[in-house]
Amino acid sequence: MALEKSLLESQNEKIKLKARVAKLERLFHQYRNRNSTIELKASLNKIEELEKKIEELDLRYKIIILWVKLWLKYERWPIIYKP
Repeated sequence: MALEKSLLESQNEKIKLKARVAKLERLFHQYRNRNSTIELKASLNKIEELEKKIEELDLRYKIIILWVKLWLKYERWPIIYKP
């Protein structure tokens, strides 16, 4: 009788532990997915930041090309009118 009771208690404990492990695994996956989402958002922000820098550099490049063309055409730097 005591052996059967001990066996039942062990089986109940095993069931509880399996349920606890399953719950912890779900929580682990939720946090991992949450961390992935946070990392993706950070990456997206970095990409958007780099796109802005590329646009700025492209504009500067175009301005420099324009200045060089003006230099080649007039063989001097153009004077910028400042009132």
